[in-house]
Amino acid sequence: MLAGAADWKRGDAPYRRHLPGERSYHPSMMPHASRTRDLAFLSVYAWHGDISTSDYVYEGIPAD
Repeated sequence: MLAGAADWKRGDAPYRRHLPGERSYHPSMMPHASRTRDLAFLSVYAWHGDISTSDYVYEGIPAD
């Protein structure tokens, strides 16, 4: 996180707040999501390892 704040969800865990200077990680193919509240956030992300788009699946916004 570079600026602002965002809630970050990994797998079945509940959303957890992330603030500037913090980072998050999830392994390949783990369901994950982020959301904002009143203000936007700015972050940087990087993929590494096998980043084949043929293995990428988008299943929509999480229900909670």
